[in-house]
Amino acid sequence: MIPVLIYWATVSKAPHTYGELSKEVGHHTDQIGKVLGLIDDVFKALKKARPEFKDLPTLNCLVISKSTKLPSNGFDYVSHDYSSLTDEQKYDLTEKWKAMLST
Repeated sequence: MIPVLIYWATVSKAPHTYGELSKEVGHHTDQIGKVLGLIDDVFKALKKARPEFKDLPTLNCLVISKSTKLPSNGFDYVSHDYSSLTDEQKYDLTEKWKAMLST
């Protein structure tokens, strides 16, 4: 899953739905958010172990709900108050993360 997310971050630079990610990696459950959480854990550990990666943004911002065009409230795992934000605030937050991926 990480290579797909890195590809999306560097080449397509556009968000994709949870369904598209599931299809891309052959994941056939509705628990893809749990896997994305584990990926975030990997990146948090990398940032802690290697100071030069301290500003590495999350790739999870690239995965969105087809209906809302936003990450699900499971994004709280990355940004702890995410589910309490308005949709506009969620959009602004994820756009900030996506902009960091472009640098």
